[in-house]
Amino acid sequence: MPTGIDNDKGGNKPRGSAAIRASMILLLLSSTGILTNQAFGMGDAPSTCPNRYDSAIAQMSISNGTQIFNPVGHPGMTFRAETHSGYSLSMTLHTANQSSNGNKDTGTTWYSENTFGFGNGHCLNGVGPNYDSTQNFSFTWNYVGLGPPHSQSVLWYTFGGNDVSYAVEWYEQEAGPPPPSTTSHLTVNSKDISGNPIYGYYTVLFQNGGEIDTGFTPATFSTTSGQTYAVQAQDYGSYFFDHWADNGSTNRDRSFTAASSQLTFTAVYRNERSPPPPPPPQSGTATFNIKTVDSNGNEIYGYYTTLWQGTNLVKEGFSPVSFTVKAGSGQSYAVTVADYSNYYFDHWSDGNKSRFLSFVPESGQTISLTAVYRTS
Repeated sequence: MPTGIDNDKGGNKPRGSAAIRASMILLLLSSTGILTNQAFGMGDAPSTCPNRYDSAIAQMSISNGTQIFNPVGHPGMTFRAETHSGYSLSMTLHTANQSSNGNKDTGTTWYSENTFGFGNGHCLNGVGPNYDSTQNFSFTWNYVGLGPPHSQSVLWYTFGGNDVSYAVEWYEQEAGPPPPSTTSHLTVNSKDISGNPIYGYYTVLFQNGGEIDTGFTPATFSTTSGQTYAVQAQDYGSYFFDHWADNGSTNRDRSFTAASSQLTFTAVYRNERSPPPPPPPQSGTATFNIKTVDSNGNEIYGYYTTLWQGTNLVKEGFSPVSFTVKAGSGQSYAVTVADYSNYYFDHWSDGNKSRFLSFVPESGQTISLTAVYRTS
């Protein structure tokens, strides 16, 4: 199936002294005209944290009072916050397996402080290996003497890596807040050029040029009515985006304004490389042809299929798929298919409900199998 975007976190990052790092960042900010309160960093470990457990940011959730945001894995995400009501943040840190002192003492860990200027970090005491610690914060615009509210870039990091960044667009109530918003949804479906539903196509939701969510069709995204977004349908395998079903546009990137209720778009795909039927097996081999269908008999695509000899995986692929194997000497093979999304294996076309089917194929034999899926 299609995979998500790989964000390289770079592992554990060496940190310099707080003073040197702050000076370097301050110099960079002054050269770009950005207020110094726009960045947050952390220097060396505080002296009160002698037995360090490097920790990574496992989860983070932000609320501005009307929307919930998850900045983990979405660098550059931007949201708005009113200067007085501000926003709240919940962060879970997960410690490493080993401390800097060999797990001999009660552990500590630390993370960057979201305060004016650059702090040296914040200690959490009493932690241990593989420990989850959740911290809750609230922030308002209170930087006296720095002028009117501004775009603010925020960086959180720990010595365990997995940095998280986001941007806050502060506004004042007197200047006119955004209109009241309501949560709505966008669902993106996919089908082939003949109108048959197909599944598992990677879809990306953007706002203000930044990626905010991803999913596989049928994909449902939360949106805010009245706000503008863009959605992108991506190709996979031999299937290529052709057009949107409702408006005929051939541009895979589609801008839209979220409605107050459900929106549904359907991406239509063409199959540019329909494979010809495989040739008959040669002497000494056999071929397995496996396809997948829904409960109505419509072919569905991209379901993980594997071929085994005992406990050894010998072949794998995504439906429809063909496997050619050695045969004629009593070799035994087992075929199985995997579930995906809300589709679950129900039975094979001959009525057999066992997910694993075993065979001892003969030389030159072709074995055609159809797995039938249900949606509940």
